[in-house]
Amino acid sequence: MASVSGATSSLGNTALRGFGGLASGIDRDSLIEQLTAGTASKITKQKLAMTKLSWKQDAFRSISNKILDLQDKFLDFSSKTSLRNPSFFGKNQITAMGDPNISKYVKVSGTSDMVDYLSILGVKQLATSAQQLSDSKGEAGSITTDITKDKFENGPADILSSNLEGMKLTFGTYNTQDKRFNEAVTFTFPSSYVVKDENGNPVKGPDGKDKVQEIDYTQPPEELVKHLNEALRSQQFMSDKAGKSGIEFSYDEVSKKISINTTADISDAGKNYVIRDSSSALEALGFDQDASNKLPENDRKDGISLDELNKHMGSFDEAYVDRKTLKEYLVGKSVTVTFGGQTKTIELIKEDEKDAITTLDELKDTVQKRLDRAFGSGKITADTTDGKLSFKTEDNKQSLMISADDVELRNNLGIQLNQSNKLSIDSSLKYNMEFLGFKDEVELEEGLKNFSINGVKLEGVTKDTTVKELLTMINNNEEMGVRASYMENTNQFVLTAKETGSGRQIVLGGGAPRTTRNPAPGDTVPVPFRADAIRPDTSARPPFVTPSRREARRQAREEARRREAFNALPQEEKDSLFSAQVDSLVAQKADSPGAARPDSLAADTLRRDSVKTPRPAGAFLDDPITGKNTDSLVYDVRNKLVYIYNKGDVTYQNSNLKADYMRIDMDSKMVYAYGKPDTLDGKDIVTKPEFTEGSATYQMDTITYNLDSKKAKIKGVATQQGDGWLVGGSVKKMPDNTINIEHGKYTTCDHTDHPHFYLAMTKAKVIPGKKVITGPAYLVMEDVPIYFLGIPEGFFPINMGPKSGLLMPTYGEEYSKGFFLRDLGYYFTLGEYADLAVRGGIYTLGSWEASAASRYIKRYKYSGSFNMQYSNVKTGEKGEDDYIKQSNFRIQWTHSQDPKANPGSTFSASVNFATSGYSRYSATNLNDILSTQTNSTVSYSKNWAGTPFSLSANMAISQNSQNKTISITLPTMVFNVSRFYPFKRKEKQGKDRWYEKISMQYTGKMTNSVTTTESEVFSKETLENMKNGIEHSIPISASFNLFNYINLSPSVNYNEKWYFKKVEFEWNPVTNQTDTLPTNYGFYRLYNYNFSVSASTTVYGMYDFTKKSRDRKIQAIRHTLTPSIGFSYAPDFSDPKYGYYQTRQTDSTGRFTTYSPYAVNAYGVPSSGRSMSMNFSLSQNLEMKVLSKRDTSGVKKIKLIDELRISGSYNFLADSMGLSNIPVSFRTTLFNNFGINLSLTLDPYRVSPEGKRYNKLFFPGRVVSTGWSFGYTFKSRNDRSETAINDITSIPPEYQNPFYDPYGQMDPVLRRQYMAQSYYDFSLPWNFGFNYAVNYSISYTNNGTTGYRKNVTQTIGFNGSLNVTPKTGITFQGGYDIKANKLTTSSVSITRDLHCWQMSFSWIPFGYHRSWSFNIGVKAASLSDLKYDKSQSMYDNMY
Repeated sequence: MASVSGATSSLGNTALRGFGGLASGIDRDSLIEQLTAGTASKITKQKLAMTKLSWKQDAFRSISNKILDLQDKFLDFSSKTSLRNPSFFGKNQITAMGDPNISKYVKVSGTSDMVDYLSILGVKQLATSAQQLSDSKGEAGSITTDITKDKFENGPADILSSNLEGMKLTFGTYNTQDKRFNEAVTFTFPSSYVVKDENGNPVKGPDGKDKVQEIDYTQPPEELVKHLNEALRSQQFMSDKAGKSGIEFSYDEVSKKISINTTADISDAGKNYVIRDSSSALEALGFDQDASNKLPENDRKDGISLDELNKHMGSFDEAYVDRKTLKEYLVGKSVTVTFGGQTKTIELIKEDEKDAITTLDELKDTVQKRLDRAFGSGKITADTTDGKLSFKTEDNKQSLMISADDVELRNNLGIQLNQSNKLSIDSSLKYNMEFLGFKDEVELEEGLKNFSINGVKLEGVTKDTTVKELLTMINNNEEMGVRASYMENTNQFVLTAKETGSGRQIVLGGGAPRTTRNPAPGDTVPVPFRADAIRPDTSARPPFVTPSRREARRQAREEARRREAFNALPQEEKDSLFSAQVDSLVAQKADSPGAARPDSLAADTLRRDSVKTPRPAGAFLDDPITGKNTDSLVYDVRNKLVYIYNKGDVTYQNSNLKADYMRIDMDSKMVYAYGKPDTLDGKDIVTKPEFTEGSATYQMDTITYNLDSKKAKIKGVATQQGDGWLVGGSVKKMPDNTINIEHGKYTTCDHTDHPHFYLAMTKAKVIPGKKVITGPAYLVMEDVPIYFLGIPEGFFPINMGPKSGLLMPTYGEEYSKGFFLRDLGYYFTLGEYADLAVRGGIYTLGSWEASAASRYIKRYKYSGSFNMQYSNVKTGEKGEDDYIKQSNFRIQWTHSQDPKANPGSTFSASVNFATSGYSRYSATNLNDILSTQTNSTVSYSKNWAGTPFSLSANMAISQNSQNKTISITLPTMVFNVSRFYPFKRKEKQGKDRWYEKISMQYTGKMTNSVTTTESEVFSKETLENMKNGIEHSIPISASFNLFNYINLSPSVNYNEKWYFKKVEFEWNPVTNQTDTLPTNYGFYRLYNYNFSVSASTTVYGMYDFTKKSRDRKIQAIRHTLTPSIGFSYAPDFSDPKYGYYQTRQTDSTGRFTTYSPYAVNAYGVPSSGRSMSMNFSLSQNLEMKVLSKRDTSGVKKIKLIDELRISGSYNFLADSMGLSNIPVSFRTTLFNNFGINLSLTLDPYRVSPEGKRYNKLFFPGRVVSTGWSFGYTFKSRNDRSETAINDITSIPPEYQNPFYDPYGQMDPVLRRQYMAQSYYDFSLPWNFGFNYAVNYSISYTNNGTTGYRKNVTQTIGFNGSLNVTPKTGITFQGGYDIKANKLTTSSVSITRDLHCWQMSFSWIPFGYHRSWSFNIGVKAASLSDLKYDKSQSMYDNMY
């Protein structure tokens, strides 16, 4: 009997995320969707059951017809084969077949009188359809994209992006009398079209639906044009004929241009069709609007004739696509992800993230956060281990699907439509080769040639046929006589015969169907009917007799023969028989012989049209049991027991049990399992059963499980809870999944058989996902009990959500403050949206500190944090010189608003205000203590949608802790009008006129600022020294193209300042000093302006090496030159007519100086002196294209020179030496690990021995300053699985800073956790890197010879790592200053992996930051207090 495996409810595997808000991380939307998904799963299950009942009804009807045929053949007196004919029985012998243990007692022979003693009591088993079940088509893997590290971070701009898709062409006619354009119809370039035949009828796909063809707008132009014409034909565009189009596109491969023409099938051939000039598709088609001619009426709104359009078409190849880098292309792109019955849209890179995401790992982390928000933390993992961005599920079992509606996006991502981590029925057979078991396309095509079912070949199947189309073709083929389907949950194909009964086999490959008695390998062996399905009257049944010794031996031989035949079957047939045999036992339980009930089909009802369904038997279990094994399955019919041997795998609902021995009792519904002796690496072991229920997995020695109550008794269990393991001697599992343990262990060591350490618990209770509660417990290390570290009871939270509770303190010693106990406090969860942590600390020499930190968040609204710290510091002895007593505080506040909360306006804050002594005496980390500058800002911005107007305001405070100065800006406001074209016509007609390209902007600023000291912030002098003002800026510019090659950009800038005070000076002859006159308050207007013009172009030169031979390694070399020149002029605003400058006497000798009374204001004064100068620059690069087998295109580009740039300026108004210094820069990266950067500045004028420059040019000039640096990395191998602290090619930025020492932080717990979380790759034997930098400069001096002095500095930096033993590694970093002839700050770290523990030692041997640190502790965060730390802090050097 074939088994029916129901789909388990998705709620069985759902782990609720907790309650809402920051306190517990609730995602109500996701929670509701999960609950709905469970309901949908139940509905689907019921629909499946209804379908199966419909199939059974068809089977009953078929049986009824067969029974009527049986009646006509064997019960009708006129039939030669009638059972009432005595000669029929005289010629035959009837033998009951079936189980030999039962059928051996029944043997009947006789004449026609036997009919009086033979009766049919009932049908115990229905004939079922033959069924073939394939093996599982591959395990669920990962979905790998084509987003590689090299392509994303360093890839060239070769990603094609369509400019044409979705664009429009508006066709119409031109009326010569009305001189008007009459719109007719618009063609929108579609993403897909319905395929139609020549008569205009839709072509049907294998599934009977209209065939839809997607258009890839980045394919070669000739192929794209074919699809566009098919799309026109599909729409019957501008034609009255079915399957025709009045317009067609054509492409010239020589000129690379596209043209648009009418066809003979156009609706009205007499009309003069034109295209509207404003059609958005014209530019993407290559139409050159600037060079096009107008119609005779000289009115562009009349439209462009097709002849005029085609005449002025440019290159279509350059217009229809853009070429971008992969990173640029992914901005704004989204994919749809389907997982667990939910489909969510995941955006890859948002517009505001494009500058922040620069590496593939940053992209991975960004996508990972969005996946976690959409589906739950860790459900889907984004990975870059293999150098490509890939996705996989948490357990590598559940289905995951990633897709995109846009075929262009899918091609660039390297994914298929609805790409799955399992076999994808929407994808082609070629794409699913790996899942279907084919090595390559040749093997696939060979398999398709020989593919047949029941001797019938399936025509029309190719490697490009989708799996869904293949299943549809099989189901539509009546000759094959099967129904084909695919079970996604088990990843298997099912073939079911459309007719039922014995002899109905399914044969794959060539040949006719085989019979039941001679099955071929690979065929499904039908399950035989039981011997008691049709039996004689019970009164005539002989009593059960114990078999003789000879009979027992014969039975043993028969059992051995059966077992040998079973073991010879393929695995999939064993699995099928297993399910069938378990179902058979279930049916026997429901139809037990002792159950008294009327016959299911009485003899006198055979003449009826018996379509009526028999009354179903009572259900034994709620769902079927499915499973498999590799050795044998023995079932005891009489005792209702099933025995399973070797790698048994049984699934019931959401529970799964794997064991080498299992016994299932159908009466008590109990399952008993244990392992078997085995060897592993030469050691004797006993395999362990593994039990999974929902997301919880257990390993144990033995288990007894009740299928009905879901209770279990377990011996020697090991299960992971959080980051630790629970190992129990005797365990009871309750129906609610709580676990009661006796004589258990809790450890974070994954050697559960013999952990290195554990907490021995006499009794414990585990609430999965929440907490572990223990009775008396003590620590055991390396099998040595440590009773004095015992606890009377324990509590271990294993959930991830925040909960209120005590914050454990840290302890240690500082030379200047003494022993300390700090960070003791309490954590409060303030509802769903906020929390608060209050901490405090004391020092033995009198210092103390307190702090309060809070976070708040309201989803889709805002989020922020507030932190306040206060400390009272005492160091040294009172009365001594080094005695310090002071109070310090710091206030930090951050606030950010969700952009969706209030579109158009945002409010944010970043406040970091502290007293000047805080960073020196109260800071607790190195970054704070080295910081001398703190900044605070509070800002608000507003923009009005649909207008060019925007407004922003901010307040800022900047502090310098060294000189105790403070700069305050209260406030700064900016009103901005973005660029607009005042002379542009509202309706674009023809090409732009020159004045339409003139653009303007406006920026108005207002500010009020002052710089003072902390002690004078609120004094009168501070208010008087406030600098304020209002500034208006109006830049006017334009851009013109000269001769199609030169970009000319003239501009005029007008600035106006409004001030409200001025300060004048006067010479006092009495005191012989300059007196400051009282401040004059009023309104003062100052203005200035300047003019500039610039021109630039780009020149390309290429040498093609393939003209002689296309196989040359070097294909081509391209040289690019970008020259630019500019001219600027500004008048002299110190002219008295402006009144911006005045003169004053400075001393008694009568010397005067010029000053501006408006210099005390915020925006300064217009410049003095006329300015007229010319600036110039020349930038160039050199690239080479070479053959490459690694690149998919066959070639790759190598940049020989990234950039070589020279620039300078010339001042026309200078009396001498008008030419400026000439800066030159050079940059190249010839190899991945080796780069050169060179910069220098040339002085073009000579210098006298006295160090004075004079007006005499010389070539090439004197090097005033230059810098050169390069570095290289040596390593023992290139591959790495993840970022490691000893892999110097992947060291995070903080490790590259020699002043950042993660082991010298004051908090030893944080320091130890930092090391525990850092990954040390012990498989990396060694690596070493160095960098060299040299800087050269001159200073002019009177040395009597050259006139200048040379200054040279050289530094060498180095870092690396070395594994001393397989588990001990050393990392080091440092440098050497050649000029100072001494080492720079250096550090050495030693790391030892102790499996579940970690030990590290770090040492900075000399310098201002000298320190050392030693720590050893458990790696897992749940036992972070189990550690030992000792250190000498670098802060002791600061006093």
